[in-house]
Parts: sequence; C-alpha cells; structure tokens
Amino acid sequence: MAARIEPFYESLFFLVVVSYLLLFLLFLIGDLDNPFGYYEQESSEDVSLKPLEDALTDLQDRLVKERQRVALSPGASDPAARDAH
Repeated sequence: MAARIEPFYESLFFLVVVSYLLLFLLFLIGDLDNPFGYYEQESSEDVSLKPLEDALTDLQDRLVKERQRVALSPGASDPAARDAH
C-alpha cells in the first residue's frame, strides 16, 4: 500500500522534515506542560523555587508586623478612628 512518490530523495527529505516537526511539537507540548521540570528527577531544567518561597515568607512576616503595628497604634480599638485613616 505504500505510495510511490518520485523523486525519491525529495520525498524522503519532506518525510524527514515533517516527522521532525511533529516530534518537535510533541516535545514542546510536553515541556510547556511542565516548563521547569520541577517534579522530574532527571530533568535538566531544574529551577529552584527557593527565591519564591523566601519572598512568600518575607511578605508573610511583613504582614504580621503591619497587623501588630496597626493593632498597637492609638485608637485601634475605636472604629471611627480606623475609618478616618
């Protein structure tokens, strides 16, 4: 059932190019699904999430300090004083 395509080398070239593009797209889709390879043990694209975790911890610490500062500020128990700020 194989179709005979002439010239042979031209058809072989297009077959290889189309096959390469399809395989490239399949690998690209797989990489887009998991761009940093974070959960794969053998991934060469490992990216540390530590900077994000550090930023999250820093923001949480700042939020706690800000809430404590607001709670200790004069008039914090007075709702009218809070609405004035």
